[in-house]
Amino acid sequence: METNEHILTRSDMINMIAKKINAKSYLEIGVQTGKTFIAVAIEHKIGVDPDPRWKHQTYLMTSDQYFDQIEGNFDIIFVDGLHHSEQVNKDIQNALKRLNIGGVILVDDVAPKKESYQTRDITDIHWCGDVWRSWLDTRYRYLNDYYTRTYDIAFGIGIITKESNLNKVINNSLHYVMKIQNNAPYIDFKDNMKELLDFRSAEQFIAEWG
Repeated sequence: METNEHILTRSDMINMIAKKINAKSYLEIGVQTGKTFIAVAIEHKIGVDPDPRWKHQTYLMTSDQYFDQIEGNFDIIFVDGLHHSEQVNKDIQNALKRLNIGGVILVDDVAPKKESYQTRDITDIHWCGDVWRSWLDTRYRYLNDYYTRTYDIAFGIGIITKESNLNKVINNSLHYVMKIQNNAPYIDFKDNMKELLDFRSAEQFIAEWG
C-alpha cells in the first residue's frame, strides 16, 4: 500500500513516541477531522485549527495566532497545518521554541510520491502541498543542531529531535539540491528522495521507537 498505514498510522507513531519518552503534553497543529487527535493517548492535549467545521480543536485560530497568544511547552508537537512551505517553516520554527527538552516534533506529508500530490492548490485527494520543500530546508538549516529522520508512513512523516545530527554524510549533489530546494523541480526531489530524506520504513520506525 502506498501509505503503509496498514502497518502504522500517524496516531500509532505518536503514541509509540509518547511511551518511549514518557510524554505528558501534546500539541497538534491542524486537527482537521480529529482522527489523529482523538486517538492520541497523552494526558494533556491541545489542538489548533482555524476551520470551524472541525469539532475537536481546543483553539479555533491559526497556528500563528496560537503561538503569538498562548504560552506553554510540549513533549510532542505534530505539525499538520497549512501545507504551504513558508507556513510550514514558521510552524516548525515556532514548534522548536515550544519543545520541551527530550521532546519530538513530527511533520506530516513531507514525501509526496506523485507530482499531483504536491501542488500549492488544495486538492481533495492526498494533498501534501509543498511541505517537502520546507522539510528539505529544515534538514539543511538545522543540520548541526537537530537530528531529522523521515519515515515512509502515510505520505511521509518527518521527525525532529534535539540530538547531535547523524545525517552528516551528504554527497555534493544532494547537498546542493537541499540548499536550493526552494527552486528545485519536483522531479529532482523524487529522483533523490531516499537519499535526501534518509527515508526509513515503517518497520524501522517500530525498531527504533517501539
